[in-house]
Amino acid sequence: MDEPLMDMEARVRCVVGAMEGAGIDVLIALQGDVHAFQSTDAVALLSGLRFRGPSFVVLGADGEATLTVSPPSELDRAARLSPLSKARAAADIHKALATCVEDLSAASARVGVVGLDTLGYADALGIEKMLGGSVRRFDAEFGRVTVRKTAQEIANAERATRIAEQGYALMLDLAKPGISELDLATEMCCAMATAGADDNFLMLSADRHNRAVRPPGSRRLCAGDIILCEISPAFNGQFSQICRTAMVGPGAEVYAAKYALLQRSFQNGMRAARPGATVSDIVEAVNANLIAAGYREFCVPPHMRARGHGLGFGSIAPGDLKQESGVPIEREMVFVIHPNQYMPETGYMMCGDPVVITEAGARNLAAQPASFDHIAL
Repeated sequence: MDEPLMDMEARVRCVVGAMEGAGIDVLIALQGDVHAFQSTDAVALLSGLRFRGPSFVVLGADGEATLTVSPPSELDRAARLSPLSKARAAADIHKALATCVEDLSAASARVGVVGLDTLGYADALGIEKMLGGSVRRFDAEFGRVTVRKTAQEIANAERATRIAEQGYALMLDLAKPGISELDLATEMCCAMATAGADDNFLMLSADRHNRAVRPPGSRRLCAGDIILCEISPAFNGQFSQICRTAMVGPGAEVYAAKYALLQRSFQNGMRAARPGATVSDIVEAVNANLIAAGYREFCVPPHMRARGHGLGFGSIAPGDLKQESGVPIEREMVFVIHPNQYMPETGYMMCGDPVVITEAGARNLAAQPASFDHIAL
């Protein structure tokens, strides 16, 4: 019988079990006010939500958890949407955190901390001093027991993927010679926000012969350009990503033929991505098709960075898909596989979709898998 999908209660139990094994009585999970696209938010992993300001969760060995959020306007959302029953707001989150740490220190509790590096230097240093200068960093253990997405996080990733696909469809409609990359990206971001995206990391650039994708600039599209898109919206705090390539106007058959290599590499990676495999297995599967076609020297930096990566703000497991990584693949992981590749005949092209790992293997979250698209003039 298949193991049931992860939920927040099961995740908390896993964390409490890891705390017991590490000899920790209380865990403080922290998140500052800077949210990076490929970073873990420990508060989101325990509360199910990402907050606009600094926030923290105090989790006891009995599984009882208290969430403190800022600014105070976030309390209503926490009370309505978080599975944690105890939530409060703090007008001064730094003072609230300091009081919490002082209380735990006075009680001689064995305290573990995760997410300390997301705070400012002064706040982090203050917490270390209050805990006697011997902070028990729990990030590694916490990361190991939170790699699986909950059913809700997977649903959020699917919704984010649909939003990304809507953004790309709009790009295909609007992209014409004369429009600037920035104007195109602005229209896409506005449309995706209207569709429900609460954040967006967008790379979009175009040229006749790309070396890599870059942030959008003032360059205006021309006939014959290859447009590269890395579209990464978040829905309810869960990112997804699609990587797409389109040509402005008709082009030589060599582009479609070379793009087909990337599509086959993606499928190879999908087949390799299953429970029990490792990141290295996926990378080898992605590269094999390209190496056989004569592109071995282009399957390493600086011609490509990684064959995919995890997606924040929750767990970013399994991290970057690189050859040297032996990280095991587990059920309910969500990450993007992208055989983005420079080839001398075509320049850099992008091909990638997000996947969720099931007992049977990887399932593509994209409704329309990556293809080489032509934009009519």
